[in-house]
Amino acid sequence: MAHNKKYDETARNFVLQDNGLFLVLSADVAFIKILKNTLFKVLVLPQNCVEVVNGKKQLMTAVKQGVARGQKLIVMIEREFHGESTLELIKYLLGEPAANVNYIIMTNEIERERLILLHEIGVSNFITKPISMNVLVEKIAFTIQPPSAMGKLIDQGKRFLFEEEYEKALLLSDKILELKPRSPAGLMLRGDALKFMGQNNEAVAAYTGAIREAKLYLEPIKKLADFYGELGDTDNELKLLKELDKLSPLNVERKISIGGIYIQQGKNEEAHAVFEEAVNVSTKQALGAISAISRNIADMCINASPEMAEKFLRKSLEAKKDMLDISDVATFNSLGIALRQQGRWEDAITEYEKAVTVAPDDENLHYNIAMAYLEGKRFPQAATRMDQAVRMNQSLGSKSGTISYNIGVIYHRAGKDHTALQYFKRAASLNPPHRKAKEMVKQLGG
Repeated sequence: MAHNKKYDETARNFVLQDNGLFLVLSADVAFIKILKNTLFKVLVLPQNCVEVVNGKKQLMTAVKQGVARGQKLIVMIEREFHGESTLELIKYLLGEPAANVNYIIMTNEIERERLILLHEIGVSNFITKPISMNVLVEKIAFTIQPPSAMGKLIDQGKRFLFEEEYEKALLLSDKILELKPRSPAGLMLRGDALKFMGQNNEAVAAYTGAIREAKLYLEPIKKLADFYGELGDTDNELKLLKELDKLSPLNVERKISIGGIYIQQGKNEEAHAVFEEAVNVSTKQALGAISAISRNIADMCINASPEMAEKFLRKSLEAKKDMLDISDVATFNSLGIALRQQGRWEDAITEYEKAVTVAPDDENLHYNIAMAYLEGKRFPQAATRMDQAVRMNQSLGSKSGTISYNIGVIYHRAGKDHTALQYFKRAASLNPPHRKAKEMVKQLGG
């Protein structure tokens, strides 16, 4: 794909004119290579514009040093680093506000609730890997400079608040609301300025307007909840905190705040229930970190020692105990592969079936079950499970010659040659050097 130069200038100016620096916490060699190629070869930036750090403490130090030097920073952080969640690190860094620091979180995949939580605590942008150089440049440019005139005004307004220039921030909010009447971001900026100027009723009205105009925008709800807390209005504070908890249920600190208000109000049963929720979420997050470490170890040794991989994959699942969810499907899949590599296809099916109870609509699980039945020469059962997989995703294997060939083999062994022929033809088309696929097409009269 040709490189789109539309956003290059914004990224270059960040480094060359604004003394910008990219700080990266990642052990992903492939991503780091793409990032450096993008910065050095595509954008032709100097090599000192990026610093890759090897640990959380090093990152904290690098951020503090960059801020002290007056540099603008884009900090890129893996959502999981060496199998551990970086959520607490991100919270710590965002708790040290600096006008010229933006954070981008990198992840292979992310659940909606985790995305909401990260948005809520102040993350500027997200990168879902793998990523192309074009998209990477766009992400960087949008993080540096929101793609609109109003975005620039909002950024300027935030700087005014940071510098305690509240009247200037208020005037800027008027300009934003002229550009876009009832803008949630403009109303929120207005509420912040009015709050700091001591105009409480007007601030509440601005925050309330922002909430009304953007039902799923958490920030104005948080602002108003905090403001009610400062005013001692715990009833309205609690109402908004509970609304936030529905929208972003992984925020442990908020659950504790809700419980604290219930305690103050003498509602001990309600407090106990929400405290239990807080502990459960914290436990799940901690067990998730242990599970991730075990899974990473297993991934390292699955080809060389499937027996060792099985041991650590089971540890990964055991760590989650009765808190398994859709995020654990990949671990079940890996465990099934490790078992099949040992010739234990029946045990693999047992583990895949456990995963199906967590994610019944995952076509890849049914495909893997079909492959395990194939290895056990249970051809009718293999075809039945492949039927389920294909019903769930009719394009299954449409981009992979290998998967298309495997589907064809299953249907051929089950005596469904008409269906098998379609998949063998697709395999040969997707991967012309695939000799076996061509042979099967010829054998079946295609």
